[in-house]
Amino acid sequence: MRKFRSVFIMLVVTTMLIVGMSGSAFAYIDPGTGSYLFQMLMAGLLSSLFAVKMAWRNIKIYISRFFSQNGPQEHEND
Repeated sequence: MRKFRSVFIMLVVTTMLIVGMSGSAFAYIDPGTGSYLFQMLMAGLLSSLFAVKMAWRNIKIYISRFFSQNGPQEHEND
């Protein structure tokens, strides 16, 4: 975990240096870019929610193990 943290910090510092030292690009962001980023954000959010929905039974069983006094119990299929 410590190695991952140091690599992550090094990548962040390197990225900040590259972005901070770059010159003017004389570019613009066209209006379509905003809608594209919004679509990508929504696709990521909805796909994450769908993945949680598909795995909800397993998540519920995993969490119930911590709160159960008798240990893990088998649940019937819905």
